[in-house]
Amino acid sequence: MFTDTASEEQAYADLMKGEEIDEYISNFDHLLAKAGWEPTARGALEMFKKGLPHRIHWTVLQRENIPITLDDWKAVARKEVQRRRLVVASLGQRVDWSSFVRGRQRPG
Repeated sequence: MFTDTASEEQAYADLMKGEEIDEYISNFDHLLAKAGWEPTARGALEMFKKGLPHRIHWTVLQRENIPITLDDWKAVARKEVQRRRLVVASLGQRVDWSSFVRGRQRPG
């Protein structure tokens, strides 16, 4: 299976701007309501997660306390985007994450 990595990278870059995660959540909520689904409906959370860029989804799943509800996922996704923006602002766009393990730098 081929993945359109350029589209995924653009979606991730757009979400990193901050407002875009709010726009994604707002659009998701609008479409959920338009479809007549409740936020607690079976499948709503899975649809939300599948719509997130892979990196954000992965980062949320790496947290010690993985969110359970849709509202929790929305809040954590916002926090992760904000945290990533801080990392990029502090360290630059291209950080070599492979040189770090659990917050400690690997021996050179």
